[in-house]
Amino acid sequence: MSEPSAPDAIEHGKVREYLHHLAVEAGLEPPPEPSVVHDVAPPGFPQSIPVDRVTYTDWSLNINVPEVQVARVASADQVVEVCNWAAKNSYLVRASGANHNWSPLLLAPGTSANPPVMFVSTANLSTATFENGSTPVATFGPGITLDAASEFLSTLSNDGAGAAPGYAFPQLPAPGNLSLGGALAIGAHGTVVPPTDSQDSRFMGCLSNLITSFDAVVSDASGTYSVQTFDRADEDAAAFLVHLGRAFLTSVSMVVEPNYYLQLSCLFPDVDDLFSDPSTVNDNQFSRLLDKCGRVEVLWFPDNTEAFVQTNKRQPTRVEPQVAGPYNFPWMNHISSTVNWSISELLKVRPSLTPVFTRGELDIAKLFETDVVLNGMSRDLEIYLKDSTIRVTLWGWALQLPRADVQLVAHTFFAKLQSLLASAKESGSYPVNAAMEIRCTTVDTIDGLPQGSVGSALATTTPVNPADPSVDTVIWLNVGTITGTPGSTAFYTELETWLIETYGTTAGRLRPEWSKAWAYSDEGPWTNTDTIDFIRDAFSQPSSQPHDFAWAAGRLEAYDSAGLFRSPLLDQLFEIE
Repeated sequence: MSEPSAPDAIEHGKVREYLHHLAVEAGLEPPPEPSVVHDVAPPGFPQSIPVDRVTYTDWSLNINVPEVQVARVASADQVVEVCNWAAKNSYLVRASGANHNWSPLLLAPGTSANPPVMFVSTANLSTATFENGSTPVATFGPGITLDAASEFLSTLSNDGAGAAPGYAFPQLPAPGNLSLGGALAIGAHGTVVPPTDSQDSRFMGCLSNLITSFDAVVSDASGTYSVQTFDRADEDAAAFLVHLGRAFLTSVSMVVEPNYYLQLSCLFPDVDDLFSDPSTVNDNQFSRLLDKCGRVEVLWFPDNTEAFVQTNKRQPTRVEPQVAGPYNFPWMNHISSTVNWSISELLKVRPSLTPVFTRGELDIAKLFETDVVLNGMSRDLEIYLKDSTIRVTLWGWALQLPRADVQLVAHTFFAKLQSLLASAKESGSYPVNAAMEIRCTTVDTIDGLPQGSVGSALATTTPVNPADPSVDTVIWLNVGTITGTPGSTAFYTELETWLIETYGTTAGRLRPEWSKAWAYSDEGPWTNTDTIDFIRDAFSQPSSQPHDFAWAAGRLEAYDSAGLFRSPLLDQLFEIE
């Protein structure tokens, strides 16, 4: 049977199979799966800790570094052993979780083995315990996934304190296979602001803001590494809450809350309504949906007049039927590595097929999710992405602003994005072949945390000016494309330049999403030195902030006397020679 034509493929939700078929016809064959070599510890390495040699690949498939050594530790004490060995043998150390990251905080493309690097897998540091005191607190090892951590919380008894059984985080990112340590290192977040009819939660900023205490591997005056416990009231804790990989946390205790039910609705509003000028009002406006539900995620694929929107609203009681668990969008998942690779390579050599792909992505969503309403516990509806989804790179920034300005910013940003895409299309370029994503959270708040708690110095969600409570919201702006798409570097450079010129003049409010792609130049992301200078300044405004960028860099360096947790990007960010 022959493959369907492009229109038929879109209509029947088979556009991915259609593009894979074209890739096979074009002779585009995927590379072999990377191998793993076991028991290859370097000389003098602690004998009780196994070491593998693997190819490190980041989430977007942009970074592929062969021959990376990975120590499979079983305890915090073994992490300390590795660090003290590394300090004596001129190695660098990287905490390695699920490697679901876009930015080269761990390794850069083409990284050499000089100085050599030892990854330390946190997979076996995945314990979970709970203490129900005056404030419920759960303690986790950094290698536990968000899926496993939230499942553990849901199995506990809350003695009727919540509508749903167990406990939960106030909000979660969509991918379940994120290591908690990695998510905290970059200030990961979900999507939630208070709806107009209730206060959803006190803790709606980034996940790192939930930390009450933690253990970190640090050096003492003699240069020896050991585990030290920090309370949230310790001033130096502000440097570790979001540390970008410049530290190694071995345990974290976090505030959790009684579990709750959500109701998810899938909508397909016209983008002219969703991102309309705030001077007009309609029920599908982004800000109106936020007011109604508090949790709104927008996915827009170029060349479509509609967007895919998820709204999640808290429910006071259980509504039947309930979903059986997370990952309720199978059309987003179950995409094999071969099909992923085929689509990626085909769109690079035949970019004119981009509208076929992006229209097909919306149509497959509409095919499976039209008029869908799902009910479930918090984790079951917030976690929906598996590793087997389309792999793309994401350009990402966030803007702190008053809640009342959300619609204007969304309208202005979307109009600029459409304008740049239209200009690119006129010249025969298709630089964006994945979704634009917009979400909102609140800024971090320490209300309800232990007395004297400090805010994070490096969290994108830390209030720029705590004395101005009107700046209460963060809008997250992401635009995705397959890594290496022709024209994407120039496109992102132009979009980022406009964003900084438009919103970067208000001190400190515009900040990068650390795990994503930013600081674009002609050489690609993370290479624009002027933008990196701008980012440093953004975390140092206003000057009255007690913990600015330079302070955080200095404290993290002081606790790592051998420079174990450095990387080229971190050295550039923190201005380390």
